[in-house]
Amino acid sequence: MHILIADQFENIRKGIKRILLEEFPSARIDEAADWTELESKIGVNGCNLLVADFTALNNGADELQQLRRRFPALPIVAMGIHSAEYYARTLVKAGANDYLRKDIAPEELVKTVNRVLSGG
Repeated sequence: MHILIADQFENIRKGIKRILLEEFPSARIDEAADWTELESKIGVNGCNLLVADFTALNNGADELQQLRRRFPALPIVAMGIHSAEYYARTLVKAGANDYLRKDIAPEELVKTVNRVLSGG
């Protein structure tokens, strides 16, 4: 499995990576610090799962829609620091499979990733 984590903050990327490697020890996990790097890595390497903070982008919902058009079957978990209700609706409508706040418990991240990967 190949996972791409995109977030502007290195400590967030490293924390998510650590949590996901505990659940998926054989996964290859790449990181992207911004939209340009995300596009480059996903275009060259592809991935089986994208976990990304679209709320930090200027036009996060627009970028997510573009990504969804290019990769319609890609499981996407959007993350952010904002209230889940508003951003969940916006980003799920734009193409994310789910939205999580960054301050959730590690178990909730793992549970959500497993559900999204299984098509739920």
